[in-house]
Amino acid sequence: MTGRLTGLQGSPVFLISLCLPWLVLLGWLAVVAWFLCDDAFISFRYVRNLLEGHGLVFNPGEYVEGYTNFLWMLELAAIWRLLGIPPEQAVPWLSIACTVGTIAAMLWWVNAPAVGAPCRPALAASRTGLDGRANLRGAPRVRQPATTKVETLRVRSGRRGS
Repeated sequence: MTGRLTGLQGSPVFLISLCLPWLVLLGWLAVVAWFLCDDAFISFRYVRNLLEGHGLVFNPGEYVEGYTNFLWMLELAAIWRLLGIPPEQAVPWLSIACTVGTIAAMLWWVNAPAVGAPCRPALAASRTGLDGRANLRGAPRVRQPATTKVETLRVRSGRRGS
């Protein structure tokens, strides 16, 4: 019986059945808790003024840079100009696309044989890896060096130096 369960644990059906309830819950939370922050409308106004020919300004004639998301605004301006979708309608879908794309790129990057394999030791040596709590697929656990453990004990006991 144990052999059958072990064989099932690596199957895609098993993984999907484990992840699906969480994905449904996250989807439900995204729908229930969704909002468009009022700060986003600052960028939308810059985009509107850009498309109306005033440049990247909040108020036409006042040349003050009041944004921190230059590429995001250019992307929204391109979507509005090319597709006719205003920013307040485009942002939720663009945000979802960027999130899914980022997760897909990260999964590909970690699992790609040519890219991910050389990076696994570095990722395993991250703070989580040093604490011994995480282990990436196939990466050996990296233990905290003994000298660091000794230093930690010295600091906790109040003895610094020797």
